[in-house]
Amino acid sequence: MRKGRRTPSAFIPQPVDLADFFADRLFMKKRSVILTSATLTVRGRFAYMTRRLGLDEFYPLCRSFPASFRYEEQAALFVPADMPLASAVSVETYAEAAAAAITAVARRVGRRLLVLFPSYELLKMTVEALKNDEADEPFVLIAQGVQSGSPAKLIRTFLQFERAVLFGTSGFWEGVDLPGDALDALIIARLPFAPPDDPVMEAKSERIRARGGDPFYELSLPEAVLRLKQGVGRLIRTERDKGVVFVLDRRLTNAPYRADFLASLPPFPVHEGGLLELLDAADAWLWQGRRPNGV
Repeated sequence: MRKGRRTPSAFIPQPVDLADFFADRLFMKKRSVILTSATLTVRGRFAYMTRRLGLDEFYPLCRSFPASFRYEEQAALFVPADMPLASAVSVETYAEAAAAAITAVARRVGRRLLVLFPSYELLKMTVEALKNDEADEPFVLIAQGVQSGSPAKLIRTFLQFERAVLFGTSGFWEGVDLPGDALDALIIARLPFAPPDDPVMEAKSERIRARGGDPFYELSLPEAVLRLKQGVGRLIRTERDKGVVFVLDRRLTNAPYRADFLASLPPFPVHEGGLLELLDAADAWLWQGRRPNGV
């Protein structure tokens, strides 16, 4: 019997903390540096990013400027209260509930939907649950990691269909531009906390514990807040866009740290309730007499 070849192992080092690197290699060598982003603040404060970038000793001037979008008129946020609590059930159970909610939103509310996942594991399980009933659905499923191709290729495929649902993780949370009629609804399947077994997060958490800090509030929570801000930013890209956001994770509105998320998001109107009730409200709010043919 011919033995198969063993795949060689590789160790790739990655720095745990880049604060000193930025301070010594960049900020100390420049007269001035301008850093701009839509996701530099948590609850309106720059403290987390200032510490992360090694700017504590440079006393940076920090300013926030209001966006030109009319968020209260252009988007609304919906949180189904009848979803299972993400932290209290298995990934499989949550994926099944997420699949049912995504199907309901796709049938009722929008023509093109983008669904964002914090992990490929949850994405794959949710897509598998959806595929069991896909034959009778009027929309096409396009999923990162299931269909081959780069994010750009998947988006091109997505835009070829009048009714489609695009499932993405990793790179889809940022840098994706779907303005105008390209996107009607955004679904956040679960709050984007990093997996607890992520080696980089584990190493960073150990350093925080060693100095007596709290890894959740000093690292996991602000990272998740910034990631959610990036994800929600996929919806409203121009001053003429209009759409709805469904966050299926009800920790957004009932967890002790909910204010960190809500105060960091654009000032969308927030609606809570049963999914069927929210579908009626989202449908009425989004279309308001301008429903396109076939929806």
